Amino acid sequence: MKGKTFAYFSVALFLAFMAGFFIGAKIEHGQAGIRADFSQLQYAQEISDMRVRLDDALTAAQLYRQMMTFTGVASWYGDREHGRITANNERFSKFAMTAASKLFPFNTRWRVRNLENGQEIIVRINDDGPNVRGRVIDLSQAAARLIGLETPGTARVLLTPALGE
Repeated sequence: MKGKTFAYFSVALFLAFMAGFFIGAKIEHGQAGIRADFSQLQYAQEISDMRVRLDDALTAAQLYRQMMTFTGVASWYGDREHGRITANNERFSKFAMTAASKLFPFNTRWRVRNLENGQEIIVRINDDGPNVRGRVIDLSQAAARLIGLETPGTARVLLTPALGE
């Protein structure tokens, strides 16, 4: 239930930011962080005049990427589950670039960066997991091998959405 609540909250937050873009809010990025200036909203009179103002600002995709960044512990799984049906109703392959997460929706792609060595990969969420408390994502064995996670078993990772990649 927590995963669904988090997903609904994330979507609502993203839609609120997008609504600000489309009705004339100006989002700026500077040394002080992200700042929203809503003083120009009174001049947005018609829906047909709505446009995105991005003067020295982040694009919507970059803003979304910053909002949806997670840090946590990752682990991997492979041999025992290889060939079994995942929660997404497809066969799990330990050789595929896939992952299991309770935080993210199925078929979304996430960039996973190992914070200990800087290596990163892009995985697709196709299963529900991890089943160990305190972990945010379970990678397939192949994905874990590529970012240097296979031997230690766990590592701190940074997760960001892989939009259009």
